[in-house]
Amino acid sequence: MKSVTGGGPKAPRSSSWDTIGESVEAAVRTVDADSRARTHLANERTFLAWLRTGLSLVALGIAVAHFLEPREGQGLGFAVILGVILVASGMLVTAEGGRRFIRARDQIEAETYRPDAPAVILSVFLVAVAGVASLAYIVWFG
Repeated sequence: MKSVTGGGPKAPRSSSWDTIGESVEAAVRTVDADSRARTHLANERTFLAWLRTGLSLVALGIAVAHFLEPREGQGLGFAVILGVILVASGMLVTAEGGRRFIRARDQIEAETYRPDAPAVILSVFLVAVAGVASLAYIVWFG
């Protein structure tokens, strides 16, 4: 005897497993949305750290150039040169932080995030140069 719905296969019944599966899928979507939001917030905090570092370098450069008196006959003076280097480094660090923020934001959205090692290397290099210049100033003029 044929069924009333036709001779095709029977429609699957909804079981408790289906309900659990739907609940799990909804929970995963919520966790993924929350996780992505937390990742974006962490990206913003990282950018703010780059910004603070850049502003600190700029302020330090201004302080060095302004408060360290050049000695007679030195021309432009080591303090002014060091100040310029620090201000330029602060500008570079801030620009790099902005570039990294935009890059990370786009990669987070595309789910293709890869860490950016060159920016870390640049930061280490800039701090090392500023440190060597500061040591040279202390040894020669301190």
